[in-house]
Amino acid sequence: MHLGAFLMPSHPPERALLDGIRWDLAQLRRLDALGFAEAWIGEHFTAPWEPCPAPDLLIAQALLSTERIKLCPGAHLLPYHHPVELAHRVAYLDHLAQGRYMLGVGISALPSDFKTDPSEPDSAITVDYLIERSWLVGSPATVAEKLARLEKVTGGFGTLLVMMYDFADEAEAWDESLALLASEVVPRLAA
Repeated sequence: MHLGAFLMPSHPPERALLDGIRWDLAQLRRLDALGFAEAWIGEHFTAPWEPCPAPDLLIAQALLSTERIKLCPGAHLLPYHHPVELAHRVAYLDHLAQGRYMLGVGISALPSDFKTDPSEPDSAITVDYLIERSWLVGSPATVAEKLARLEKVTGGFGTLLVMMYDFADEAEAWDESLALLASEVVPRLAA
């Protein structure tokens, strides 16, 4: 199994745009150093928590400071682009990336448009619910066991994507979690 990450990118609206971009670039360098296989960068035009109208510009910057990680828009929102203009930008970036670019396209939808489980009322979505059904919380052994069960139930998957949020205010804890995932959880799954 490979590790990947999805940066929406998510930042508190009060954080300066440039500070958020610097955080994103630092995270992409960190993911590359930890051996993550890929990182997807969301494209959003109106979401105050996800200010990234041009993931390809962030990708172009990150290519200069990373070595192995594949970088991908997650995704270019087709209704907002002229097809010829986007095709030229994508082809140009693909040449610059020399095999480290993957294309993602989408139709545009914010996570708030969907519920986790339409049969569950919002009040049923508690921290315990998320820990049980969605989050990977616990020691490296516990997380590896949860992932192994998930892999068995789903029939396997190639890349586990970590949802990235702006943890700049708690950088040490976030860095430690990423390092443990890469160095202790994934090797347990390969055994």
